[in-house]
Amino acid sequence: MRTVAIEAGPVESSFARGVRLVGILAFAVTLFLPVHSCGGGPRAREPAASRASRASPESVQIPIDEITQPFGRAWRKGGPIAALWRVRTWYPYLLIPIWLLALGLAAIGPRSRRAAGWMLTACAIGIAVFEWVYLDHDYGGILPIGARRFEIALAWGVVVAVLFVRRRGRTWTEPEAHVSAQALLTLLHALMFLVGDAITYSKNGHGVGVVLDTLRDEYRIGYWVALSSLVAIVVPGIRRPSASRDPVSNLDSA
Repeated sequence: MRTVAIEAGPVESSFARGVRLVGILAFAVTLFLPVHSCGGGPRAREPAASRASRASPESVQIPIDEITQPFGRAWRKGGPIAALWRVRTWYPYLLIPIWLLALGLAAIGPRSRRAAGWMLTACAIGIAVFEWVYLDHDYGGILPIGARRFEIALAWGVVVAVLFVRRRGRTWTEPEAHVSAQALLTLLHALMFLVGDAITYSKNGHGVGVVLDTLRDEYRIGYWVALSSLVAIVVPGIRRPSASRDPVSNLDSA
């Protein structure tokens, strides 16, 4: 009989794992919080009471409402692909159970950790393909219309880099690195909505004060909690973990 050592890959500290887990759970909580209100764009400065009454309850977006009903209707009509496409703006929330499952598997042992890594690699490839279609269909861009194809290709290049480029000390299939990378992509998505609105309002001739006032009104508490929680998921992936080997005994004939 002989003992075969199976490489488990880099190991994060318990603190880093805890921070990431808290971030994922906080991100999950924002499913039930208002994140955005469709207030119709900038208006002239108004008293606080008037601003507070702009958006009716029907105009406030809560992720769980934006996902469940449209997803179910689209699934019944066109199946899972149609359902995913229908809620494409909110798809990062659908990654939460995948992240939790992968991190749970990674904590069991080397073999399950490796399986989690490959599961998340497949997920990342799927996200990259989905993002290409998403960008091609929805991305408005900020460059002139003649440069749209170039801008989409550039944006998709950023997506691929975020999903697959690893800093030194991180393995390509490391589960924790995948989760942080996908959370970073989600963070960039969320920021692009904010930046895109700011650019649009500015191009329409509104001053900085009016633009900031409008963004403060339209982007609700859930949005800011989501940003903070995504940062908490991303940050542990920046730190270089220590290398470790976890031996697992196999019974082989001598």
